[in-house]
This record gives sequence, structure tokens and C-alpha cells, in this order.
Amino acid sequence: MDEALLVLQKDVYFVPLIAKYGRPPEREARSVFQSLVRSIIYQQVTGKAAAAIMARFVALYPGEEFPSPLTVRDTSIETLRTAGLSGQKAAYIKDLAEKCADGTLDERLLPAMSNDEVVEHLVR
Repeated sequence: MDEALLVLQKDVYFVPLIAKYGRPPEREARSVFQSLVRSIIYQQVTGKAAAAIMARFVALYPGEEFPSPLTVRDTSIETLRTAGLSGQKAAYIKDLAEKCADGTLDERLLPAMSNDEVVEHLVR
């Protein structure tokens, strides 16, 4: 169970809400790469449209739950665009995949970093 949920279940304001509506859904475990790709896809579009694009993006990689940075790095911009991504978003995702694949973005370092350090590491 998520540590945050344990805290909420003890909070005087959330206990009645949880009793009335149930526990919030468990969050799926995501890699940093997956979370950032999702963030890029969901920027400036409706949730419904973003979910459809995300599903088409993942469908580009049959047999994989989510593609690895190496796999995405080796995918053409044109192929990424067939999922409904704009040229700019496809380029951002390709760049992110490259940075994850070459170690520029090292997700193992992130847990020990402050929020400011994480932002600095990601925007390099």
C-alpha cells in the first residue's frame, strides 16, 4: 500500500471521505522515463485525447508493457507521429529517450536529490 494512503487513512478529514467513496485507486508503478513521456503526452491536451495518444504510443511497441528508452530512441519521428503526437512532442520524447539511454538523465540519482536538484537535472 502506498505510504501516502496510510497517512490519509489516519487523517481526520480524509477518513470520512474514504469511508464514503472508498480508497483512491492504486497508482501504477512507472519508471522516470515512463512518467516523463506521459507528462509530455498529456501537456496541453484534454485527458481523453491524451489517453488515446498514450494508448496509440504504447501500441507502437507490441509485446512491451512500455517501451524502453533505447527502443524509443530508435523509433523515427514519423512513426511516433502516427500515434497522434505533434512533431514537437515526438522530438521531445526522442530527446528524452536519448538522454535516458546515454545516461545524461540518470533516474537512480533522483531519489537522493532535492526538488530543485531534480528540476536542474531534468532541464539540462
